[in-house]
Amino acid sequence: MPGAVELAEFPFRGQAERFLVWVARISPEKGLEDAVRAAQRAGFPLHVCGKIQDEDYWRQICSSAPSGSILYHGMLPHGHLSQILGRATAMLVTPKWVEAFGLTVIEALACGTPVIAYDQGGPSEIIEHGKSGFLVKANDVEAMADAVAEVGRLSRVEARRRAEEYGVSSMADKVEEWVQSVVELALACGAAT
Repeated sequence: MPGAVELAEFPFRGQAERFLVWVARISPEKGLEDAVRAAQRAGFPLHVCGKIQDEDYWRQICSSAPSGSILYHGMLPHGHLSQILGRATAMLVTPKWVEAFGLTVIEALACGTPVIAYDQGGPSEIIEHGKSGFLVKANDVEAMADAVAEVGRLSRVEARRRAEEYGVSSMADKVEEWVQSVVELALACGAAT
């Protein structure tokens, strides 16, 4: 079973401001440089949220980006993170390796924010391409920038609807259904012997 999000902690916001957001720990395997380049190509500022794990990498990112193009928020509690996620035009997800299920994708969708991610790992299981976000080929910064240009045609309501499938209540129902099916199977197998 995938993870679940308490949707009430990530309130829906129907209108976006003109910026992109990237949420992860700051280290090379998370691919922040791709998000920075995609945001620059698309002409959007990028808000960065997460713990700086690799100081040298972070300095390199900052020194290569035009002044004012990156706004760093640090590691934020859910209440503050949800405000930034909800205000963003889109969230970018750019890992350099195949990641498992990512809760931040669901958190952004819960706020109504479409997600543009590399088509690999957990995000590719969550995002409905062309509905709740876009999936682009891994490491294709140009395709990501092109997707940013298209994100305005997506429905923020549709993003929230997708997140609701991963809400705590919905996931609890799925677990209950699964347990019930296991019990029924066990009873049927016991009756057959």
